[in-house]
Amino acid sequence: MLFTTVAFCFLLHRGTIPTLICAERVIMPEFKHISPQDAHAMIEAGCQLADIRDEQSYATSHIPKADHLDNHNLQRFIEQADPDQALIIYCYHGNSSQSAAQYFVEKDFTEVYSMDGGFEMWRQLYPQNTVAN
Repeated sequence: MLFTTVAFCFLLHRGTIPTLICAERVIMPEFKHISPQDAHAMIEAGCQLADIRDEQSYATSHIPKADHLDNHNLQRFIEQADPDQALIIYCYHGNSSQSAAQYFVEKDFTEVYSMDGGFEMWRQLYPQNTVAN
């Protein structure tokens, strides 16, 4: 996968002396696919996790520490999440999460994954690692 490094600078005015702030950010040009096994390891390491299934499915069972995303809380999640921390998105079977993952890439999240097989595959592999609300 080819990554792009973007440098950006801006002026920060503190008092009477403007300060030039420069930084580099690695941008992932598109999302990656991730297996449930690799996702499990990343979740254990503390990555961000988003469940885009319907609210009832999420309430019935979901991966621990997953945020449920829908049209009502999406903007808040984008504002509060760390765009430089890995984000894994999952749906039912790994199809809808691909569009959602690409959306987050377009919102400048730098490391975005769509979990192959979705929650159904996760539940088969890790039935002990699901929770209900």
